[in-house]
Amino acid sequence: AKEDEGDAPSLIVCPTSVLSVWKQEVKKWAPTLSLMTWHGAERAENRRLLKKSDIVVTTYAILRRDIDELSKLRFRYAILDEAQYIKNWATTTAKSAKQLKSDHRLALSGTPVENHLIDLWAIFDFLAPGFLGKLSEFQKNYVRPIEDGDVKVLEGLRSRIRPFVLRRK
Repeated sequence: AKEDEGDAPSLIVCPTSVLSVWKQEVKKWAPTLSLMTWHGAERAENRRLLKKSDIVVTTYAILRRDIDELSKLRFRYAILDEAQYIKNWATTTAKSAKQLKSDHRLALSGTPVENHLIDLWAIFDFLAPGFLGKLSEFQKNYVRPIEDGDVKVLEGLRSRIRPFVLRRK
């Protein structure tokens, strides 16, 4: 909580199409928290408000554009909505997300994490770098054996990530 951890904004990164939804939800569920939208041409003029806001909502496009500025700040939470936007670890979007400095990280996704194993690795590389090893290790230890039908390795991976995955059923 802010009272315990001091002042630091939390950052929510989302697709442009749900920016207004996040603003509505924050106002509905946390009306006492100050909210800033880091979007649009006027954002540079509001730079000083970044550190003073409780919650900053921005888009993936703006994250890519403004990563030099955003990476200078420390956020309490860095939350990626529709985290599949970073599923390709080599993109500017994924690299930008990894540059964020935060005490805590969350990734929200409406698509099952089992779609592609490399997508899963990329999201965990943001959440907990190194947790699933380097990409080459992950491919050798998990991807290839699982693609070859090794059920034991698949179950091992599932049990490793299970404590970090919440699913709505």
